[in-house]
Amino acid sequence: MDFSEWLNDERLLAHLIGLHVVLVIALIVSLLLRKFLQNGSEWFVRWTGLHWLDGLSNEATKGMRAMLFWTTVVFMIATITSMVLYHVSGRDVRADFQDLLAQLSAAHLAAFGIAVAKLVGLAVGVFLAFRLIRRLRVYIEAFVHRHLPDHVDLDTALPPSTAQPSEQKPGEKENQEDDRRAQLEETIRRWFTVLERFALALVGVGALWLAGRAVGIPDIDGWGFLVLSIMLYFMVARLLTLGCRTMFHVFTNLGNRHLKKGSFRRYWERVARLFPFGEKCFEAAVWIFAATQCAKALEFIAFVGKYGTAIVECIGIFFATRVAIELLHVFINEAFGMYKEDGTPDQKGQTLVPLLESVT
Repeated sequence: MDFSEWLNDERLLAHLIGLHVVLVIALIVSLLLRKFLQNGSEWFVRWTGLHWLDGLSNEATKGMRAMLFWTTVVFMIATITSMVLYHVSGRDVRADFQDLLAQLSAAHLAAFGIAVAKLVGLAVGVFLAFRLIRRLRVYIEAFVHRHLPDHVDLDTALPPSTAQPSEQKPGEKENQEDDRRAQLEETIRRWFTVLERFALALVGVGALWLAGRAVGIPDIDGWGFLVLSIMLYFMVARLLTLGCRTMFHVFTNLGNRHLKKGSFRRYWERVARLFPFGEKCFEAAVWIFAATQCAKALEFIAFVGKYGTAIVECIGIFFATRVAIELLHVFINEAFGMYKEDGTPDQKGQTLVPLLESVT
């Protein structure tokens, strides 16, 4: 058979067209997944606020992109090989496609039309829900901003290092109040941004679940519940980590009010130094607990979940130990009179205090 006969072979041309369509679709899907992997790590870091994961996520993204590339290559080779065997066996894709259409009854076409109508209505509903969520976010956030207090008490609103209104110059207190109000507004904006993102994500996942039910995908209820559970765990973890700084700030305010002056002043100052470290411990514990719950939801890695609680307990023990060490250091120094401002220092105390601190 010469080249002209190959070109005139309609069965071969139909198979080549079908092969090109499959390869183009596979290439488009691969490019979309590659784009998703490039932006997925940035989205995850931005949503969770775990910026220390940048390096790890970049390395993981490189590995997944390489795996995606070779998977695409293997799929294309397998598709070409399958099409060659299909053609050599004497099959005709046109005849097979006509047989498939002949098997479709009016009931099948009606069910297909109803499924398409449901999907179109679902897409319209998701679009309207997205617009409603964005507008509600703007309205509620503006309402909260309007009801913020006009005056901020710096004695209780600022950390110990900045709450010194008696030594401030004229006008400096007003500037600090404006800065503090700006910080409150930024915190509120972050909270509403996270709520909006997760609300949009929940609507999207819910829409995919309903779409799966409309087209009759098996086990879609189990998969939908699994994805929604994981998203809820991450949403709660993200909100808790956002509120972590506010929580420690409340502790700072209470300590400044009741412990900054008096016999517990030095204990309070040593404990307050650990608050940044405590924030990191709290965030790590929250994310580990969320990851543990997600692992328990996934049956094939459920065994990993039993280690999560132990890790969270270790983080709590580690932070409590650091607090105990700081308090014991203050107690030892007070016991040997090392904080006395008048008089000569105790030589015995200068010798024993470092040793006892090392022992603690």
